[in-house]
Amino acid sequence: MQLTITIDMDNAAFEDDPEEASRILKVAADKLSSHLRNDPEADFSINLRDINGNTVGDASLIDTATANAIWIADSPTARLNQRLETLNDALENADTPEESDEIEAEMLEIRRELSERE
Repeated sequence: MQLTITIDMDNAAFEDDPEEASRILKVAADKLSSHLRNDPEADFSINLRDINGNTVGDASLIDTATANAIWIADSPTARLNQRLETLNDALENADTPEESDEIEAEMLEIRRELSERE
């Protein structure tokens, strides 16, 4: 899990009260604590507001393992492997030898590209 908090402190609320950042962090901590008690598996994201109600940042908690898995599944290599699976299915259903040849040629190119990535 990764918790990220961003606060932009370039406004009047921070000039007027040196403890404004601390107040905002306490509010964020209370909301995070409540979230973790109620739904610890779900991602968490909130906007952070200063005492005047202005949005000055955000806080988010993400499952980095899930985020990495999504990134890997959407990687160029994963997309090439998915394309190979699709072409393999198409090859099984090809109607003509010419169509089979075209599919096999594309599959060969993808395999070459994959081998270069290894």
